[in-house]
Formats: sequence, structure tokens, C-alpha cells
Amino acid sequence: MSNTWVYRLLLLAAVIVIPWIARFSWTFTAWSAAGTCAILFGFALQDKDMTKLGVRLFVIGAAGFFLWDWMRDWKYAERYYTYKYSLISLQSILITACYLIARQQAQTNACSGFRYGRTFTYFTIINTWLYLLHLSGVLFISSVPRWLYYEFYKVLCMAFIHFTAGYGVVHIPLVTDNLVRILGKIFYLCGIVQVLWIDFSFSFIQAFFRLQVGDIAAAGVFILMNGFMLLAGREVISAIGLLK
Repeated sequence: MSNTWVYRLLLLAAVIVIPWIARFSWTFTAWSAAGTCAILFGFALQDKDMTKLGVRLFVIGAAGFFLWDWMRDWKYAERYYTYKYSLISLQSILITACYLIARQQAQTNACSGFRYGRTFTYFTIINTWLYLLHLSGVLFISSVPRWLYYEFYKVLCMAFIHFTAGYGVVHIPLVTDNLVRILGKIFYLCGIVQVLWIDFSFSFIQAFFRLQVGDIAAAGVFILMNGFMLLAGREVISAIGLLK
């Protein structure tokens, strides 16, 4: 029996057996985890058939997660949703990192099993951005008191993630290409819009006269984020100039 048929049987076995082992709510996450392990083994052994097996299994698990858990979370809060999303996101980051390193090292046999590696890289960037926004919201709700500039800090926390994502994706050489640069500018624009919304919604003039610690701290964060907005705006304007 050829290796290809062995891998197909392993894929079929994983799809059938995992739901019996894991609870249904964790089935998609378990499939994606099994796929991630297969992909990593495929890269390590430079075995394209093993890599293909892992990619198919990961796609099944990730698609199930986004079509069921991710969409369902918009309407129903699920207890372990954040843990599942964390696992899916970490797996995609790990797979992307291994793919980019293998491509840099010219491991053509391993990369050939990951046919849409560049597209997967774009997926990982966008998904990581969305995941960080989700995680910041979860942590914010559970740890920040609502009486002290709650909406102000919540919006600026999201803006900071936008700016960080925009800066990060264009300064990682293995990741950067023309489409990634465009994504970076889109992240910057999202952050700029949110800081401008804060600029027109909050006033800190009275805070400097009250001299209370909470007010002064909020005003300091406000000034800092406006500085980030100006730097991001310069990057966006320079990019528009290059397009012309």
C-alpha cells in the first residue's frame, strides 16, 4: 500500500474517531489540532503527503469552528469559546511560521504539500487581528471597572491593537508583500477612525483643572494615542502617495 493511501486512511480515521473521543463542542478544535500536528511533522520530515493530510484536516476543523462556533458566538455566549478561538489562532500562527521558515530555507518538497501557503498567511494575519480584538474585549469586560472612562479605554485599547497590527505586519520580512502592506494600512485606518471618534466624543480640558489621578492618566493616554494616530496617518498618506 502506498504512503498516499495510508495518509488517506489516517485522515478518514481521524475524522471518524475524534468525535467519539472528544465532546462534540470540541470536535472541530480537535480536528484542527490533529491537522496542525500532521503539518508540522510533514514540514519536519519534508513529506508533502503528510503535509497535505494535515492541511485537509486543519481546514475541516477550522471551517467547522468558524461556521459553527464563531458564527454562533454572535448570538449565544459559549463558555469555552475563547479557549477554542485561542487554540485555532495559535495553531494557524504556528503553521504559518513553519511554512514561512521552510520557504525561506528552500524546502521545496515540504512547501509543495502546502499549495496555498501564501493565502493561508493572509488568513492568519486577518484572523490574528480579529482574535486580538476579541480577546481584548473579553479581558476588558472582566477586569476594568465600568465607572472609570470605560468606553474611552475600551475604544483606545482596540485602536492600539489596530496600530500594533498595522506596524507589525509590515515590519516582519518573512510576511511582508504588497497585499500585506495594504492590510497594514487598513489596520492603521481602523485605528485612526477610532481615535478620531474619541477626539470628538471626549473632552479632557476640565481634567487638567481637577488634577485627579484618573483624569490625568486618561488625558495622558489620550495624548499618547493621538501621537500614534499621527504616525499611522503619515504612513497611510505616504502609501497613497506611492500609489499615485
